[in-house]
Amino acid sequence: MTSPARSTYAFGRFRLDPADKVLYRDGIPVALTPKAFDTLAVLVEAHPRLVTRDELLARVWPDTFVEDNNLAQHVSLLRRTLAESTDAEPVIETLPKRGYRFRPLVERTLEEPVAASGLASETAPAVVVPMTDAVPPAAPAAASRWRQARWVALAAAGAMALAVMIATTYRPTAGEPVGGRGEAAAKDADAYLAYLSGRAAFAQGYSDTTNQQRARADLERAVARDPGFAPAWALLSQVYGAQYRTSLDRDPAILVAAERAARTTVALDPHLPAGHLALANVFFSRRDHPRTREALARGRDVLAGDATYWHLLAFIEQREGRWREAEASLAKAFDLDGPATAEWLAVHYLHRRQYADARRVLAVAQASSRTAAVVPDAWTRFSESAEIAAARPVLEVALGGRTPPDARVLGLLAQFEWFDGRAERALELIAQMDAPGAWLAPNFRFPAAIAAGDVLDGLGRRTEARARYAEAVALLETRRSADPDDPKVMAALGLAYAGLGRADDAVQHARRAVDLLPRERDAGEGPLYLYLLARVHARLGQRAEAAAVLDDMFAAPGFYSEAWVARDPSFAALRADPGYAARLERWTAQKGERLLTRATEPEARAAHARPPQR
Repeated sequence: MTSPARSTYAFGRFRLDPADKVLYRDGIPVALTPKAFDTLAVLVEAHPRLVTRDELLARVWPDTFVEDNNLAQHVSLLRRTLAESTDAEPVIETLPKRGYRFRPLVERTLEEPVAASGLASETAPAVVVPMTDAVPPAAPAAASRWRQARWVALAAAGAMALAVMIATTYRPTAGEPVGGRGEAAAKDADAYLAYLSGRAAFAQGYSDTTNQQRARADLERAVARDPGFAPAWALLSQVYGAQYRTSLDRDPAILVAAERAARTTVALDPHLPAGHLALANVFFSRRDHPRTREALARGRDVLAGDATYWHLLAFIEQREGRWREAEASLAKAFDLDGPATAEWLAVHYLHRRQYADARRVLAVAQASSRTAAVVPDAWTRFSESAEIAAARPVLEVALGGRTPPDARVLGLLAQFEWFDGRAERALELIAQMDAPGAWLAPNFRFPAAIAAGDVLDGLGRRTEARARYAEAVALLETRRSADPDDPKVMAALGLAYAGLGRADDAVQHARRAVDLLPRERDAGEGPLYLYLLARVHARLGQRAEAAAVLDDMFAAPGFYSEAWVARDPSFAALRADPGYAARLERWTAQKGERLLTRATEPEARAAHARPPQR
């Protein structure tokens, strides 16, 4: 079978391949979002003609309404990416109120048809590979082998094609490899394919344990075949770190392996940003902020132009309660890579309960990829309005997408269905989650058995509910014996014991979680444990204690809004309190700048007072 003839376009150091949707610089693929690539392709193919704004919007976003500033954002990204292609001449010329014109000289080449030998059909899907590291150029001695591996990777019937398609929708987490200089290239095509497969598995949902295990196996195979492949070591470090952060069993040995992989990356290629970011992320996972900053400082020369560097700095500042400084760091990241930063900036605004700002920046992420920022988008819609109908469609679309939804989508939708009285639907979704579940805030894993117990208890199926709570307690007590100072385990035990009606044990464990990670130690994560403590008190009918904890929680930035208290069935007893309406009004007013001002006052920074004890 023979594929049709295809055109490629060369300009300066770049070559554009519209069929494979890849932009090459000096033979190495360049990281571009799908929409940025499509914008560039339209401009290059039209060269030297002016392309109007309306034409660009119609061709790049044919079925979606987007604002002009989204198009401008992509053009700005392309200008930075292509800055080395010309000298002083602007790469993309703006004609005010008209459109854009691609300026460099473009040479079009019509490539001869290629016989696919059964490996790919003419209908094989074209994909944009958002390269997070350097793609290895084909060495002359291995060129034919590399071309064969490349076509195998794009074969319509091959699993790798599906994996790379999934990767096009991936939003990298903070510290994940983004960009690379190409000094460290894979010397083995099978190692590179294993790396691609691992990256795609991680992309399907980095908080899902199944995806993590698949990615880990692929990447360990990649570095075993090619121990000098630095990008694979960097991503392997990220996978190890994700396993540590999202697991109920936080094995310190996993972080040791993550640090070893990160240091191997830096030793192999000191100029690869991914290595320095991976090392900094290891220290961040250990809550060792001084060493995190030190690792970032050592790699600053290769990192300062990388948006992920500023992401990680912002996360440190958020943990330290430096919300204005965090926003400044995210603003720098947004300038470097708006689409990749938009989700993190939106989450920052969610903590400050500034929902209009969160929606504004989420639009940038969604203009780049329709599947981007699903959980923050749904969270924003619900937190602002307390309406399930506003958030459900976002999650349902993700649930019905071509790629498997990660645990955050399943968990959040299950919660909303429970809130909305659709308990059987909630149970169906919980049954699809892996054992650690994702019943609470995004990326915080608690046993799925607790989620099932909550819903079953609401249905009056008390015997079944107690069995699920007991199942969770057995698992969590084992974890607690291994690490008695893990706040996640302690908080989950509080929830499970509350379900079993063991009030003293429930409050003791939930309070212990707050003491282990108070807001003063981690202003980003700490409020979660206040929310869970309040939930335990309310579940046990302790209305005054629950209200006091929520007063404390709402006095500073936090991910949860008053909408959650208004709809969560666990707070039913609190909502029946005569003083609830007045408290709700006060909590609702604590947003934005007022919230930050209060958070920086001496009394707000002091350790929170314990609620009155019964």
